[in-house]
Amino acid sequence: MEVVTLGINRQNSETQGGENLVRINKKSDFPLAVRLLRGGQVVPFPDCDFTMEAHIEGSSEIYKAERKDGVCKHCKQDGDRLILFFDNHNFVEGRLLMELTIEYPDPDYSEDGIRQEHFVEIAPIQIVADNGDALDLRLPEPKVVEKVVEKIVEKPVEVEKPVEKIVEKVVEKVVDPYTDLQKKAAEWVSKMVAEYEGNGLEEEERMKRVLSGIFKFVDYSGLTSISLNDPSNLFKDVSSSDEDFKDRLELAKYLISGTGRSNTSNLFSYLTAPELDLEIFIAVGSNVSLDSLFYGSTLNTITIVAEGADYNVDEASSLEEKLETSKRLSMFIGCTAKKVLVVSRSMVNDNFGWLLLPSISGSNVECFDFRGGGETENKTFEISNIIEKFLPDVTEEEHKPNLIFRDYTGEATEELKQKVLDKGYLSVEFYKGDTKVL
Repeated sequence: MEVVTLGINRQNSETQGGENLVRINKKSDFPLAVRLLRGGQVVPFPDCDFTMEAHIEGSSEIYKAERKDGVCKHCKQDGDRLILFFDNHNFVEGRLLMELTIEYPDPDYSEDGIRQEHFVEIAPIQIVADNGDALDLRLPEPKVVEKVVEKIVEKPVEVEKPVEKIVEKVVEKVVDPYTDLQKKAAEWVSKMVAEYEGNGLEEEERMKRVLSGIFKFVDYSGLTSISLNDPSNLFKDVSSSDEDFKDRLELAKYLISGTGRSNTSNLFSYLTAPELDLEIFIAVGSNVSLDSLFYGSTLNTITIVAEGADYNVDEASSLEEKLETSKRLSMFIGCTAKKVLVVSRSMVNDNFGWLLLPSISGSNVECFDFRGGGETENKTFEISNIIEKFLPDVTEEEHKPNLIFRDYTGEATEELKQKVLDKGYLSVEFYKGDTKVL
C-alpha cells in the first residue's frame, strides 16, 4: 500500500519526482496511507474532525474522506497513520492531488471555536487507462509496539542501606484491529484477484463486488448455497447513490443466476433506480424462486435471459399446473419500468421464457417484449396456444401494458391480435427476426 506524507519542513522528495509513482487503473479501487510530519518526526493523527479531499489535476471531480463527530467515512485510523479507501472514485486519468483540513477545537478562535490547519500534497499515484501496476489490496499488518517502562520504587529500609532501585520492563502490544472475518475477506480478495486478473478489469471488479456483498449481507450455510436473512430487505430504503448499492446489485444478480437456490423470492423488490437497465440470467436447473421478484421496484428497463424457470414451475407436472403456478408468482406486481424484455435462451430449453408470461399481471410496466427461441415442434409453444392459455387477462386492472411477441412458433393472424386486445392490452405487435409481421 502506498504512503503519502503531509507536513511542515519537508522536501516532498517522495512525490515530486516520477520515479516512485504507482500507476492505478481508473476503474480500480485502492487504499492509500497518510502520515503527518512535524519537525521531521511522524506524529499521530489528531483525535478530532478532519476532511480530506482528493482530485485529479485539472478535474473538478472530488473524492472526500472525513471524520465528523467521531465517525469516519472512507477512512480509518491505523496507529499513527490514516488509511484512505478510494471506492467508486470516478477519477479520470492524471496525477492525484490531496488537501487535508484538520479542525482543532479551540475556544480562542471565537468565530466558530475551531482552529483549522490545512495541508496540500501531490500523492505518488498516477491514474491511468491501462492495467497499471500490481496493487497490494491486503489489509495492512497490525503494528506491534514494544515499550520499556522504568519504574523507580523507593522503600523504607534499614539505616545505612541505599535506596533500592527496581527497574521493571513492560512490553505492550497493540491489539490487532482486524477480525478473523476481515482477514478472511482480504485473503479471498487476494486469491480472487490472482484468479480473475486474466479475465479483464470489468470481470475482476464485478467479482470484487460479489465478494463485498457476501461479507456484508449473507449468512453462511454451506458452499452449495448462499442464504440471505431476508431477501426483501436487500434493496429496501436503499438509494442507487449509496456506497454499497453496486455491491448489493451484483450480489442479487449472482444469487438469481442459481447460487441463491430457492431463497430468492422478493430479491429485487423495492429496488429503486429509475435510470438502471437491469439484466439478469436464470440458469437451467438453478432452483431459484421468482415469487414477487420485482415487487414495488422502479427501473428503466429489465432484461431476463431465461434458460430456466421458477423451481415450483419446474416441478409442476402438467402444463395447466405450471401455468397456474407461474400466475401465482406475481413477479412484476407493483413494478414500474419502461420495458421488460424476456429472452428464451437460444439452443437451450428454447421456450422457457414463455413460462414467465402468466406472471406479468399487476404491474406498471409500459411494455412487455417476449422473444421465443424460434420455431419448435412442441405444439405447447405455438403462438395461438401462448395467447389462449399463457397470456393473463388484464381487463379489470388499472394499468394495461403493451405487448411485443418475437421469434414464436406458428402464424400470427388478425384473429389472434384481436384476442390479445380483448384481454385488455393496449396494443400488440408480432415480429419474426427484425421483420414486423403484424
